[in-house]
Amino acid sequence: MEGREATDHRKEPCRAMWFRLLRLLKNQESLPPVHGADLRSLGPVHVCSCGCEVFNVMACFEDYELVWYFLDATCASCGNIVTVPCPVDKQV
Repeated sequence: MEGREATDHRKEPCRAMWFRLLRLLKNQESLPPVHGADLRSLGPVHVCSCGCEVFNVMACFEDYELVWYFLDATCASCGNIVTVPCPVDKQV
């Protein structure tokens, strides 16, 4: 994809590139279904049973700060439903 020519303050030519954003799939049926076990009965966990430490959580922000989040989350790797910990769950 060709860019357009421009000059900067040093009078040297620079090349600005235009990138095309990826479009979402129109056919959602081609995506594989999410298969995961419901592990919420185990209580709050920091690590999923598959070993992943990253979870998809629904959260709310106000003024660039985290205000609240749901404790039910899904594992980013395998899709298991887990309960994520909160400050009350911290052991002293």
